[in-house]
Amino acid sequence: MYQPMSPCPACTRHIRVTEGACPFCGASLPAEFAGQIAPDTTRRLGRAAAYTFGAVLAVTGCGASTSPTPPTPPTDTGVALDNGALTDTGTVTDQGAPPTDTVIEDRGGVDVLALMLKDADPRVRRMAVWSLGEIESRTAVPVLAPITRDGDRDVRLMAIWALGEIEDDTAVAPLGAALKDGDAGVRQMAAWALGQIESSSAVGALTPLLKDASAEVRATAAWALGEIESASALSALEAVRDDQSPSVRRAVNWAIRQIDDRR
Repeated sequence: MYQPMSPCPACTRHIRVTEGACPFCGASLPAEFAGQIAPDTTRRLGRAAAYTFGAVLAVTGCGASTSPTPPTPPTDTGVALDNGALTDTGTVTDQGAPPTDTVIEDRGGVDVLALMLKDADPRVRRMAVWSLGEIESRTAVPVLAPITRDGDRDVRLMAIWALGEIEDDTAVAPLGAALKDGDAGVRQMAAWALGQIESSSAVGALTPLLKDASAEVRATAAWALGEIESASALSALEAVRDDQSPSVRRAVNWAIRQIDDRR
C-alpha cells in the first residue's frame, strides 16, 4: 500500500512520515514531520495518464534527457527518479506530464506496453517498464518478470522497481532470483521490492543478503525483513546485530523491533 515518505532531517534517507524516529539513524522526528511533504506532489499519476505519457515518449524516440533514469537503489523506503519525472514519494511532478485526474481500470495499455519491451532501444524499454509500474496492474507481473533479467542494467532496475510498485505476491519468485544478480544495485532494488510486497515467502531469499558484501544491500535486506515482520527472520537478524556498518546495525535493530512488536 502506498504511504507518503519524506527525507529524514538527520540522515536524508526517505522514511514514512508516520515514523516517530528514523529507523536508520535513530534521530527523533519533529511533530510537524508529517506535514513536510511537498503540497504539489501528493497525487499519483493516473493509470490512463501514465500509459499515455509513457507510450507517447517511447514511440517518439525520446532522448536520454527526457527518458526517466532508473530508480536510485533505496537504502530505506524511497525510490527516486532523478530527472524530475518521478519524486521519491512515488508521485509525478508537473514537468510536462498530462492531467492526473483520470484514473481508469482498463488494462489494455499493458498489452501495448508489453510490445515496447521488445524494442532494441533500452530507453524505450525503460519507459515502457516505468509506465507499467505506474499502471500497477497485476496483469503486468508476468510481462515484467523476464525483464528483471534484461541485458541492460538500467532496464533491470526499472523492472524490479515496477514489480515493487505493483506489490503482488506472484512477483516474489523473479525478485528472489534478482537477489542473486551480479550487480549490487540490482540486488538492493530487489530487496526493496520484496519489502514492498511484504510476503513471508520472501524471507528465505532475503536472509542470505544480510551477509552481502555491500553494506547498502545488507541494510536494505534488513529493512525488507522488518517490513515483512515474520518471526522466521529473527534468528538471521540476531546473528548480524554486530555488523561492522552502523547503518546496517540500525536497520537490523529496527527490523527486530518491528517483528517483536507484532508478536
